Amino acid sequence: MNKYDLLLHKSEQLDFSDYSLFNEEESIQILPNFNTINIFVGSNNSGKSRFIRALMKQKTNSGIFNLNILEEKITSYNTILLDLDIDWLRKPNLSSNSILPFVTENTMVEILPLNMSKEEYFKTTFIGKLENHKKLLNGIQTTPTHIIRHYYINRKYNTPIGFRSSFNQLIADIILLNEEITNFYKFKLIGTKLNYLIPTLRTAHSLFEEKEFGNNDYCKIKKNIFLDTITKNYNLSSFKSIEPTIKEEQESSEKKIYTFTGLDLYNQIVNARNGLKEERKRFDEFEKFIGKEFFNSEPIDIVAQFNINEKHENNDKNEIINIHIKDKSNYLHDLGDGIQSLIVLMYTIFIAPENTMIFIDEPELNLHPGMQRLFLEQITNNQVLTKKKLTYVIATHSNHLLDLTIEKDNISVYSFSKKENGKFQIKNVNAGNNEIIRELGVNNSSVFLANSSIWVEGISDRNYIKAFLIAYCNSEKRSMPREDIDFAFLEYAGSNLVHYEFSYEDNDNIKAFALNNKIFILADNDSGKEEKHEKHKELCELNPENLKYKSTSPYREIENLISVEIWSKAMIELCNKNKIKKEEEKISVQESISKKISKINIEDYNDKYIGEYLKALKIPELNDVFETSGRTPKSLKSEYKAYLSKIILDKTINKEITWEDFSKNETVKSITEEIYEFILKK
Repeated sequence: MNKYDLLLHKSEQLDFSDYSLFNEEESIQILPNFNTINIFVGSNNSGKSRFIRALMKQKTNSGIFNLNILEEKITSYNTILLDLDIDWLRKPNLSSNSILPFVTENTMVEILPLNMSKEEYFKTTFIGKLENHKKLLNGIQTTPTHIIRHYYINRKYNTPIGFRSSFNQLIADIILLNEEITNFYKFKLIGTKLNYLIPTLRTAHSLFEEKEFGNNDYCKIKKNIFLDTITKNYNLSSFKSIEPTIKEEQESSEKKIYTFTGLDLYNQIVNARNGLKEERKRFDEFEKFIGKEFFNSEPIDIVAQFNINEKHENNDKNEIINIHIKDKSNYLHDLGDGIQSLIVLMYTIFIAPENTMIFIDEPELNLHPGMQRLFLEQITNNQVLTKKKLTYVIATHSNHLLDLTIEKDNISVYSFSKKENGKFQIKNVNAGNNEIIRELGVNNSSVFLANSSIWVEGISDRNYIKAFLIAYCNSEKRSMPREDIDFAFLEYAGSNLVHYEFSYEDNDNIKAFALNNKIFILADNDSGKEEKHEKHKELCELNPENLKYKSTSPYREIENLISVEIWSKAMIELCNKNKIKKEEEKISVQESISKKISKINIEDYNDKYIGEYLKALKIPELNDVFETSGRTPKSLKSEYKAYLSKIILDKTINKEITWEDFSKNETVKSITEEIYEFILKK
């Protein structure tokens, strides 16, 4: 479970009183559904940056899983507690020879209703109270009934009828609730005493100044003026930490905030390359990431170049960061601004220690939308990073980042807005909520900025193309093209292709090249549409560099391209789960599927609906997956089309399905190779 409710501590330095949750009047006490990645959005002056600064200054960050359920259980607990009216046990009129043993053992313990304050739930004393309650309740339960009955009846009841069963039931109920609360109370500490901040004031460039006006002789500005500016403006002087060491990470007893502006990147690299083993390891992982994403997976060296003799002479103008690849050297400042921006972001994240909280202000600065996808993919999926159990708090104005959150389940989105009374409102919203797009002041539309676009008929085609490319690149040891950077998908829904104009004629159709100037169209072959295919092939001849058209010919549709090897691995996922509940049943059905597939020649169904092939297999456990016209099977139902393609994509990512399986079909080979080469020509 990723989500929990984060407690907001109030102190002289930290004040959340100007904030409230949506539809609540009182000041905010918890931030609900806090997650691994938390994205704060809102228009300018909506209070999100101020909230982040208060959050990162908290001495400790702690949370409870679903505070609402815990409150319900505590309310029930208190209700039963009041009904028991246990105060009678402490009355002074009890004679010494009849005082119950458990009372004398626990004379300092009070069974009072549990405090309903949210502040109380986040203290370790809360569990202590429950433990003391439990001792007394167990004592009551094991005390001879006639002793309790004598005093209890005198206080609570006029008649002893039904006393024993009702009393015992009350005790049993409250002990059960006590155990439930104790088990449910999963107190969670988030982060360490060291937080990382990446502010908007950041750069990968070293700053230089001219020694004397007009002499063209420059020296590096050694002082980190960005850090000083952030420290002053954000009032971080008492938290300032210039460069954390491994020892500081482990031993810091006071709250520290490491602010990384990029200006000390040169010194950081020098220290990382010459640091302790753990520091060198983190830096190595960062180098691997840069090499994979920007230099075709080639091994690289990121070096802080310096000359020791010049250093002694106080000459630092040649202290420059280089990226070495094979026999070529690239100055960091010669790379694109987007790569430099991503380096500043990712370097900080890679060197951060385990369980750190990382606060990032506007990660989208200088980042192409595709680079924003790369950033989000890394912090959600990169195994090196996910193992570190980092927590991210991100303030953004990027609708592209918000679009990407729809695909993730470890992201929470919070919308900030300013109320009329000058205070601020926070709303935990669902990913993909159009309301937050409006608050950012952008249109709810997509703009294709990738280097090329792959036009497909639907979502299943997208998944198959991705699976083809992943398997192909794994087999050929090539770099996988990056979605939304090297290519993007557009779903044109089959017959709607006629509404697009792929020439430069002046008509009312949608101008395809206004969306993207490099288009690869993949279409199902579908019998009876030969004229359509020929027309688009002719258009490609007029614009061969920017337009390519290919169909699944001689196969009817993309599902017909699936080889028997892949069907054998994937078909069991289309079977009725109620019919194969046990593992031995699954093995038996799988053997039956493989045997029946081997007996029927799939090539006989190249130009037929895939439903005809599936019906011919006569697999009783198979769900009703294909449409019919009369008694004639047709294509897969839409929900099963998407489901099957996702199964095959996931199995390809996990390398259960390989290029060897896909390449059994020559059309798959040609489609994949042509798409890959088309993407490379950018």
